[in-house]
Amino acid sequence: MNKAADVSTQKLISLAPNNWAKWVTGIPDIVTGEILNPEFQ
Repeated sequence: MNKAADVSTQKLISLAPNNWAKWVTGIPDIVTGEILNPEFQ
Protein backbone atom coordinates (compact mmCIF):
# COMPACT_ATOMS: atom_id res chain seq x y z
CA MET A 1 0.00 0.00 0.00
CA ASN A 2 1.34 3.44 -0.93
CA LYS A 3 1.96 6.03 1.74
CA ALA A 4 1.11 9.70 1.38
CA ALA A 5 4.05 11.86 0.29
CA ASP A 6 4.86 15.45 1.05
CA VAL A 7 4.90 16.58 -2.57
CA SER A 8 5.53 20.24 -1.74
CA THR A 9 8.79 19.38 0.06
CA GLN A 10 9.90 17.15 -2.81
CA LYS A 11 9.24 20.02 -5.23
CA LEU A 12 11.22 22.51 -3.11
CA ILE A 13 14.19 20.16 -2.82
CA SER A 14 14.19 19.49 -6.58
CA LEU A 15 14.18 23.25 -7.34
CA ALA A 16 17.32 24.01 -5.29
CA PRO A 17 18.95 20.86 -3.89
CA ASN A 18 22.23 22.58 -2.92
CA ASN A 19 20.43 25.32 -0.99
CA TRP A 20 18.25 22.75 0.76
CA ALA A 21 21.29 20.66 1.74
CA LYS A 22 23.06 23.77 3.08
CA TRP A 23 20.02 24.74 5.13
CA VAL A 24 19.51 21.23 6.56
CA THR A 25 23.14 20.48 7.39
CA GLY A 26 24.48 23.95 8.16
CA ILE A 27 27.53 23.17 6.00
CA PRO A 28 28.09 26.22 3.78
CA ASP A 29 30.17 24.51 1.08
CA ILE A 30 28.14 21.30 0.66
CA VAL A 31 27.25 20.24 -2.88
CA THR A 32 24.61 17.68 -3.78
CA GLY A 33 25.56 14.81 -6.04
CA GLU A 34 22.52 12.94 -7.27
CA ILE A 35 18.84 13.14 -6.44
CA LEU A 36 17.39 9.68 -5.82
CA ASN A 37 14.21 8.62 -7.54
CA PRO A 38 11.21 9.43 -5.32
CA GLU A 39 10.10 5.80 -5.72
CA PHE A 40 13.31 4.65 -3.96
CA GLN A 41 12.51 2.83 -0.73
